Amino acid sequence: MKHLVVVPSMKLGKTDIQCLRCGSSHSKKKVGLPKEKIKFFYCPTCIQMGRVRSDQPFYYLEEPEPIACREINYFWKGTLTDYQKKASADLVTHALAKQDFLIWAVTGAGKTEMIFEMLNQALSKDWRVCLTSPRVDVCLELFPRIKEVFPKENMALLHGDGKEPYHYSKLVICTTHQLFRFYRAFDVVVLDEVDAFPFSGNVELNYAVRHARKEESALVLLTATPDKHLLSQIKKGHLSYVKIPKRYHGYPLPLPKTIWLSRLPQKISQGSLPPKFHTLLKKQLRSKHRLLIFCPTVELVINLQSVLSKEYKGYSICGVYAEDSERKKKVENMRKEHYDVLISTTILERGVTFKGIDVFVISASHQVFNTASLVQIAGRVGRNYQFPSGKVYFFHEGKSRAMKLAIKQIKTMNRAD
Repeated sequence: MKHLVVVPSMKLGKTDIQCLRCGSSHSKKKVGLPKEKIKFFYCPTCIQMGRVRSDQPFYYLEEPEPIACREINYFWKGTLTDYQKKASADLVTHALAKQDFLIWAVTGAGKTEMIFEMLNQALSKDWRVCLTSPRVDVCLELFPRIKEVFPKENMALLHGDGKEPYHYSKLVICTTHQLFRFYRAFDVVVLDEVDAFPFSGNVELNYAVRHARKEESALVLLTATPDKHLLSQIKKGHLSYVKIPKRYHGYPLPLPKTIWLSRLPQKISQGSLPPKFHTLLKKQLRSKHRLLIFCPTVELVINLQSVLSKEYKGYSICGVYAEDSERKKKVENMRKEHYDVLISTTILERGVTFKGIDVFVISASHQVFNTASLVQIAGRVGRNYQFPSGKVYFFHEGKSRAMKLAIKQIKTMNRAD
């Protein structure tokens, strides 16, 4: 029997308040509610999810006691590589012991397949499990893949644009922002793309993950590009991990080729393209691969789509960015191979798989493309066993430090064994 529990919504200090939903702190002078006889306070940080007031507590339902053993319909007939088998076994050991664990795997290593057995065993114990990512596109791709393996499992998919009403389930897939809605809920939290924006370095989202976990629980981190904090935790021996330097099909990561092109963004904005770009694009379009182009700004995405649509009328060309109202539809159309060319901002730099593509990066030296971002972008190529290789071009007006480090990191991973 579930019990309704009442908990405070804020922690009040002498001069400050702390919101217990998002963890942020504010000066009482700045967040007092006007026109109240008694002084109450609100949190401006998470107000988009509904206003938190100091005089209105939170309510939550306690998790039910787990059943001793639950029968799970687990359907996966794939085969793991030796690297994947070791990672899967280590993950099961740590997760069932409710110990935190990191899977550090090169892009295209098959991280999702490595968590299947852990999910099976956790659900068999009637544990509640959450798969979460900072990127909605990652969640939208994960949901059908997990549903296919656990077809009879009651699952919830939660994100900011979701239309389905919330329902209780033992297996939840959600963006990290949705974790603000949970408190002491999960036995295992799997955090995919832990180093991605907007999670990396975000104090409130890290707080949300901590509070969504039960006091005794496991946090599983998945990434191809761990940040300095994670590397420090590993070095100090504070975080157990497994490292996988090989893709599941055995082919190396595609090594980006750098190409200097002067004033490419300006020329695109003026409605033209340099001859060298035309030559490479025509050659690519004649290949069997489709093309994914990354731009550093929304404006450049829109302008490039306009130019290419006029110059290459026989091809299906589309652009997408975070605020695009048809974003989900366009990404799904790319998965279904409806487009020859998809132009995107960094929203598709990680966590999505398109079969048989090459990649162009416009203004690869732009500050929006950091080392991790460029490694992830290169990793969009060659993810499918039918198309295990492909081309990556970094167009630039001078190599950035991030470009050099990304190429160095890819070479290092390709030499590893």
